[in-house]
Order: sequence, then C-alpha cells, then structure tokens
Amino acid sequence: MPTVHLLDYAAGNIRSLVNAIEKLGWQVEWVTSPEDVSKAEKLILPGVGHFGHCLTQFSNAGYTNRTVPALDVATLYFKSGADKVSIGSDAVTAAEQYHASNRNLTGKTAIETISEAYGAQAVVVSVDPRRVYVASPESTTHHTLKSTTPGPQGEMYYWYACTIKGGRETRDLDVIQLVTAVEAMGAGEILLNCIDKDGTNSGFDLELVKSVKAAVKIPVIASSGAGNADHFAEVFQRTNVDAALGAGMFHRGEWTVKQVKEELSKKGLMIRRFEEDI
Repeated sequence: MPTVHLLDYAAGNIRSLVNAIEKLGWQVEWVTSPEDVSKAEKLILPGVGHFGHCLTQFSNAGYTNRTVPALDVATLYFKSGADKVSIGSDAVTAAEQYHASNRNLTGKTAIETISEAYGAQAVVVSVDPRRVYVASPESTTHHTLKSTTPGPQGEMYYWYACTIKGGRETRDLDVIQLVTAVEAMGAGEILLNCIDKDGTNSGFDLELVKSVKAAVKIPVIASSGAGNADHFAEVFQRTNVDAALGAGMFHRGEWTVKQVKEELSKKGLMIRRFEEDI
C-alpha cells in the first residue's frame, strides 16, 4: 500500500482529509519529527488559505532552519501556472495588527507584498467567521446584526467573529474589521466561508454575505452551506454577491455544476455557458 506523510499544523479538516486519502487506497503516516519529513516521498500540508501559517509552524517545529517569505512562496505558485493565491490565518493576524496600529499599513504583510508584486487580483483572502450572540449592540464593540431567531440564551443580536487554524481558534476581530483591513492592504477578492453553515447543506448565510458586500468594493465569493441549486439561486437573487461556491454537493455526486447552471438558467439568472453549448 502506498504511503503519504501528513503534517497536522492545526489548519484544515484533518479527519475529512485522512478519510479521503485512505479511500484512495493510500496509507497515512503522521509527521512527528524533522526526520519524518526527510524520509517522506510524498508530504501533504493541508489547509486551504493557511500556507503562511503552515510555514511558520514548520519552522517553529524545527523542520526547517529558516522562514520563507510569503512573496517567495507565492512566486513559486505563479511560476507553476497559478493565477491567484489564498491567504487565511495570516490575514487575520495582519488585520489585528492593522487595527491595533490605528490602521497603519506596514508594506510588509503577505497581502501587501504579493499584491504589490503581482496585483490585487492575485490575492484572495479566505475568511472563516462564526456567529457570536450578544444581548444588545451595546454589549460589544463589534459590528452587530439583529437576529431573526433567538440565540442559545434568547439573544436577539450577534456579530461575526473571525477564526484561525481551520476554525479551531476564535479571535476578538469581527468580519467587517477583517475584510476592510485586507482590502486596504491590497487584497483583490474575498472567499467568504461560514463556520456555522459549513457542511449543513442548509443554504448560504445571506446576512453574512450582505454585510460583507456592503463593507467592501472588491469581489466576494459566498461559500459554505450550499446543498442544492435553489441555494445558489437564493444567494444570487437576495444578495449582490459576485460568485458562489459549492463543495460537498458536488463531491458526493448529488449535483453536477452543469445541472446547477441549468436550474439557474431556468430561473432567469445569467450563467456562463459550457464550451460545448456555445
């Protein structure tokens, strides 16, 4: 049985990844030392949008004796044919520093250096917020919304807290603070996930999408919660989002992209046609 080595650096859905690898007939061995890295023929570093965090943890654990600048890593991707790179946890850290310094730009963050070198369109920031319920807007300094349904303690207001490390750690930074900060730094696109909706197949978080779209001028891609074609129609009809992303419904074979586009077309929504249909 072929073997891959996996480095868990607290980002991404590790269990889901392991299940997928084993389903393909591969054996997973965990990286626990620099020696494991040296002997690995195939090494997986999981976590979309968390590569900067990965490099930091890689260095801290002694797997490498130097920190690789984000711009150097991005350059490798672009030279390999990529059009964009995604930044996740590092964007949250940079946004916290941005607001703590009275919104001063340093020119040294991953977003700023990559955007300066390759243009804003090359930098996507992946955002992983979750709802935090509060009794009233006065009980927090964050941007709050009124809930249509009560929270766990009957709360009628909430704000969206940003998370890092694949949703494992919640930060005292709201989603509006994050997206406005990264837009100022030079990000060209927001991939807007939602921890509360991820894997639920219950539709996109429309209030989250609306609030983020109202806060920034750069394109926003809605993600998390899509379970059928109606969910895509809903997010396009009820918000002004630029694009929407689906995952599980396609991976499980319940829908194809073409089927979703056909349903959207029937509802009068403009879609990009497949080449064979042109």
